[in-house]
Amino acid sequence: MEISPPSFQRVFKDEENLESRAVKRYLEAHSAEAVPVDIMEASSEVVAESQRLCRELRARSRDYCQLMNADQQYIYEHGFSYLNSKYCVETWLKADVATREALESIGNAELFRGYNDWNDVHEHREREMMKNIRRYAETHPFNTGIFLLGAAHRRGIMDKAASLACAASVAIDWNFGEYGELIDGWRSDAAAIA
Repeated sequence: MEISPPSFQRVFKDEENLESRAVKRYLEAHSAEAVPVDIMEASSEVVAESQRLCRELRARSRDYCQLMNADQQYIYEHGFSYLNSKYCVETWLKADVATREALESIGNAELFRGYNDWNDVHEHREREMMKNIRRYAETHPFNTGIFLLGAAHRRGIMDKAASLACAASVAIDWNFGEYGELIDGWRSDAAAIA
């Protein structure tokens, strides 16, 4: 699961959210183990930088603002059907392009640093989650696993699954099921956007 060990304890023992309720319900009916594989949550400084960046982008980039408003509307109207679709991937790819274009236009080095810091945190977390899954697979044989993660990490995890499969000492057959189209779809969309 995309959750750090300290947060795992808190969320599964002391609090409830959508994910913890879903996992608890699954575990009631299936013999399985919930395993936290994330390494951390972003520091308060990086979160603050990201929030400032979003405020500035909303104030200065009409394209970014329209894409984020559409994203929120689609989430409200369609929920997980949208979050698990190629349209969500496309919207976030376009928002990333709008972000980079706005940052270049604004020319504020501090905002650019915040953008890069946030992306670095995401990249580091995704690499570590994949390593932790591999380590778990090396020491705990299993036939089937489910990796629960947020939609913001899906594209990065799919890329890393393909590249890490070759380097793993244990064969992990990543099956993205219906997401198979997303792997090809977002790559062609990314090329069209760029």
